[in-house]
Amino acid sequence: MINELEAKTLKVHTVFGIYGPERDDLISRSNVILNHHFYKPQIFEIIRVFYLLINAISVVGEVNASSFIDPIYLD
Repeated sequence: MINELEAKTLKVHTVFGIYGPERDDLISRSNVILNHHFYKPQIFEIIRVFYLLINAISVVGEVNASSFIDPIYLD
């Protein structure tokens, strides 16, 4: 998926293990944050996206039929 986004000439930056001011700087420069599942259970990780949502950062998330997401987060 990341390669496909880059092929469309979108700027994509993937990070792992980045926290604190360094993470906040990346978030502040982002237009959209992608929340994509790595493991099969496909659970919506509210803890992962809550910080983004309360700071009015757009999050595009993978939502499958088996994923439960509280309706207040869907919009």
